Amino acid sequence: MKRTSKVLVAVLILGCGTLASLGKVNAKANAAASEPILEDDDNAIDKLWSKKLAKAGYVFKLNETYLYRDDSEDRISYSLEDAQKIKNQDMLFMINKVKSVNNGSAIHLVSKNGEYHFWTNFLTGVNNVNAQKAALQPLINAELKAIRAEDSQTASIQFDKANQLASKLQGKNKELAFESLQQLKQWLKDKRFANLPTLLLGSI
Repeated sequence: MKRTSKVLVAVLILGCGTLASLGKVNAKANAAASEPILEDDDNAIDKLWSKKLAKAGYVFKLNETYLYRDDSEDRISYSLEDAQKIKNQDMLFMINKVKSVNNGSAIHLVSKNGEYHFWTNFLTGVNNVNAQKAALQPLINAELKAIRAEDSQTASIQFDKANQLASKLQGKNKELAFESLQQLKQWLKDKRFANLPTLLLGSI
């Protein structure tokens, strides 16, 4: 039996950063997905973060990862063989809950067919299928460069570039792009995992 905290080792970064110029986002995002998470209490953060991720719906697929059953306080892991069998079914999942565990973050997944529900690692457990869309690749690359930038000026340049790319998109892609930009703007102001763009989950 293994505790989740021994495997889910993603460190929740709560440091703050500032950015002088972030450009303007040209669309209004849904409040549940776009409001910054500014709480300092883990439980409050988890609640708001859960709401944000759940809003995305069934857009996540499993990566090669550990899966933990949610029927006990001490998470009991699926065997690697069983976890692989679940992954191979290529199902879509929704993240309906986040839990901070000893400086880490675990996400709770529910399959679209309702058959599976378990916990896994926030950083490595899943990927957002929308991030695979060809039309969104230039935007995602610019957002990732903004996140990885070592100074605020570079981050601002990449943010503005992503904003320009988003304005050229159409329909659902444009909606996804501007929602992601709003979340990126929040992360650049307050660098905690809960403020990272949902679109980039699995790409970071």
